Amino acid sequence: MSDEDSHSSGESARRPPVPIMGTIIETDPGSGKYVIRSGGRPNHNWTALDEDAEQEAGHMTILVPDFSAAAKAYNVRGKGRQTPFKRDDDIIEFTSYVRKHYKTHGFTTETFLLDPKDDKKVLDAIQFSSQFYIAKAIPQAREFTAKFDEMSQDNSSTSIQHLQNSIEPALLTEINLRVNEEDPISIWWLTLIDILQPKSIMKVETIKTEIRAARSTQFDGENMVDLGEATCQCYFALAS
Repeated sequence: MSDEDSHSSGESARRPPVPIMGTIIETDPGSGKYVIRSGGRPNHNWTALDEDAEQEAGHMTILVPDFSAAAKAYNVRGKGRQTPFKRDDDIIEFTSYVRKHYKTHGFTTETFLLDPKDDKKVLDAIQFSSQFYIAKAIPQAREFTAKFDEMSQDNSSTSIQHLQNSIEPALLTEINLRVNEEDPISIWWLTLIDILQPKSIMKVETIKTEIRAARSTQFDGENMVDLGEATCQCYFALAS
């Protein structure tokens, strides 16, 4: 059975409850068999999907309200990256990978938090992590979590499993020490970014100090060419 089949290999013979952040689809008109589609941007008070936003429509966003199919889908959706992310890896590339996986499998909704600059809007905490201060994001994220129905709880726990399976053990240990059991995927992601940032900030400040301290007297014969090359290397490091 393929990964895709584990999402949609069956249908529910009874109409399942309508999820807060999803839609119920009858597989064929009059068939009495149903599946659930998940994913999409929520509204700012977590009562429904944002009507102005396009809902996820890929085949893998279809969930079957059946225990056996749900268990198979959980394993597929939670499967981690083949090469675990390490502390010094490219976070931009990893962010792109995570966002694509979540969009494909229909659990983007749970990554949203209130926009720090406008509480009538929401932002994807993975895509716009730099906009959030984690200490302020935690209580707000837990307000959203308190409104999660069964589908959103499953989506958040599955996306957390995916993240856990996609990063190196040492980094995962650091995250585990800082998150609580009730924290959703948005806080797991912001915690990862918060752990990575101090090293990046220190690197930038060290390079800036080297640039400010650069003098021709540091080089044999006060060689200005050597000074220029050393300064260029610092600027290249800043840009990397």
